[in-house]
Amino acid sequence: MDDDRLADAPLADDPAALRAELGELRLRVRGLEDALAQAHTRFELFAATLPGISWETWGKPHEATVNYVSASAAAITGYDIDAWQSRPGFVLELIHPDDRARVVRETDASYARGDVRGAQDYRAVTRDGRTIWLHVRYTILRDETGAAFAWQAFSLDVTAQRAAEAERDRLRDEQLDALSTPLIPITDDVLAMPLIGRIDRPRAERVLHVLLDGLARARARHAILDITGVRDCDAEVARALLQAARAARLLGVEVLITGLRPDVARTFVELGEHLSGVVTLATLQAGVAHALQRGARR
Repeated sequence: MDDDRLADAPLADDPAALRAELGELRLRVRGLEDALAQAHTRFELFAATLPGISWETWGKPHEATVNYVSASAAAITGYDIDAWQSRPGFVLELIHPDDRARVVRETDASYARGDVRGAQDYRAVTRDGRTIWLHVRYTILRDETGAAFAWQAFSLDVTAQRAAEAERDRLRDEQLDALSTPLIPITDDVLAMPLIGRIDRPRAERVLHVLLDGLARARARHAILDITGVRDCDAEVARALLQAARAARLLGVEVLITGLRPDVARTFVELGEHLSGVVTLATLQAGVAHALQRGARR
């Protein structure tokens, strides 16, 4: 220890040496400040290229003021950094009104559970009134006692992805509709539509649309509605079948209903509906044979 004091003594008594050391320290501090500024600039440039927003609040995001937000916020939401940091609860104002209550519940629950990270999906409304979808990955900073003191998040703009998923779902539904109401050409004059499963009102409307559109395009003379695979045929289904048959008759098409079980026949009787102009047969095979015979005679 005495040796240390002896080593420092000449420096303490030498003002020039002190000034030189102070100058070196200032250069080191300036170098560290420059390096920090460069690192901050590089981070901001990197964050600005991402399709999302980095942001942070000291407290719950729907209550606190945003203390940091990346420059990309302006490009994605239309609101610049000053707008984001202008008042408490701005993030909640940005969220679509229909999603706000849910997001607040999810956030409060995440805080209460002691979560340190999680994810949310919600819609936001941009400054020019567009609705965008955000996928938010967040971290909740907590002290040694587990008390939360900050929220750090990255909000990824997934609007294009959501649109692509919606289009995929639409195409899938169209394919399922086509499979659930297939219109099969038997010959140029005969079309068959075997129905399987449950027929509700929306599907009955699709049956009518597909049948009439197919008959108009194919110019068929006979249409077979086979209901062998229909699980339940209540009054609503019976009416839908008759509506389809009568509409087809208006196009000059002979309609055959095959697979008419006794319980289905009773349903028609109970409705007081008559099957005038509609041929009923026990099986699809019998219906096809009947239509081919009629076509041959014609």
